[in-house]
Amino acid sequence: MSIFQKIAAAKKTEIAALKKNSVSFARLQVSTKSLAAVLTSERLQIIAEIKRGSPGMKEAFEPPNLPKIIDAYNKSAAAISVVVESQFFNGQIEDIKFVADNSPKPILVKEVVLDKVQVDWLRYNGADAILLNANLLSKQQLKKLSDHIISYRMEPFVEVHDIREFYTALEIGAQIIAIHNVNPSTWETDNGATESILESVGIEYLKDKVLVYASGVKSLNDLSRVSKYTQFNAVLIGTAFMQNLDLVHRFNEELTNNI
Repeated sequence: MSIFQKIAAAKKTEIAALKKNSVSFARLQVSTKSLAAVLTSERLQIIAEIKRGSPGMKEAFEPPNLPKIIDAYNKSAAAISVVVESQFFNGQIEDIKFVADNSPKPILVKEVVLDKVQVDWLRYNGADAILLNANLLSKQQLKKLSDHIISYRMEPFVEVHDIREFYTALEIGAQIIAIHNVNPSTWETDNGATESILESVGIEYLKDKVLVYASGVKSLNDLSRVSKYTQFNAVLIGTAFMQNLDLVHRFNEELTNNI
């Protein structure tokens, strides 16, 4: 059983509780911030992530200084990603509202979403875009959840790991597609995912798409390597910034001046 499958199995209790105890979502306000819009430019953009832990780490990060992190991200990132999955990533739903109250940036929320009630709950807390994992969801599930996300004028952020999942994302009409360079079974970094997908996909399929490189960028050398793939609009970075916040400014400066 992969890490994603273990997380999904644990989500059933959370989903049942949401359905039983959630507030009314009938009058939820729609999102007014577009993730795709801020990632569409001539240079590679940064999605900077707030995360408290990861299945690939033996220990959680130190408790984050959110005001300091958000200040750095506001200055150097195009958008902010917030990991809220609690059981395996130590995420906290309250982090979304804190970011929303202290940043004008679009907020991508990363949770293992299996049901529409989770979409409602994440929008209620301030999400502008929501991750959908193509490794876990069938094409029908992806389409159903994607449409529900769009109904709030949010944006689906479809995460893929191989060419089959990439084509599934294309088939449901996903605009934002992230290539997650991690083996979903072991949670080890696998930069080969990007090469395999891009070698197989014709440039015509990427027209009007926003392509994101996710995971595996920890140094300026990594950033330079990714920037050579002209198909990418953005790079999503979490662990490196949580371990060394100064990197977000250095990475942005490098992209602005040298790449």
